[in-house]
Amino acid sequence: LGAQGETKQAIAAIDELLGYAPELAEAWSLRGDLLYGESDWDGAKAAFAKTLSLSPQRFTDRVKRAMIAMHTQDFETAQADTNLLLEASPQNPTANYISGILQFRTGDYAGAITALSVAEPISANFPAVLFYLGSAHLLTGSNDRAAVYAQQYYRASPSVVEGRVLLAAIRLQQRK
Repeated sequence: LGAQGETKQAIAAIDELLGYAPELAEAWSLRGDLLYGESDWDGAKAAFAKTLSLSPQRFTDRVKRAMIAMHTQDFETAQADTNLLLEASPQNPTANYISGILQFRTGDYAGAITALSVAEPISANFPAVLFYLGSAHLLTGSNDRAAVYAQQYYRASPSVVEGRVLLAAIRLQQRK
């Protein structure tokens, strides 16, 4: 139902199923996916939290909750989930993407570069990897590396103003 654009009906059907089987982690996960698609961040985060309380090893659901937590600026939940993700899979690009953004946010630009470099293979799906790599390199004085990533980001997302601003800032630094 959800794939056909009938998301509300799909959620109602899942809720009915959960009325009979409230411990079904897969149903909570699907509910979270549907709510995420509706931009119901709180509902999606709660559904993924329930999924993880029933089945804590569900890597993908932990990634989804961490991403939503970052989006809603619940950095404590995002960090806790990221720590568990990295413990389970230290070289996972998505876990390192989340970790890199969290490190960038706290001013650990070298740590952000390390984590985001592991995440670089997923930059086609998450172009923000390139933006944060460019920004972190700029903030650590690596203007040439910053320019490479900023140009890649601009090519991937030419309509995003922040990419153009980052490129302009780098070009100003390179002229000094």
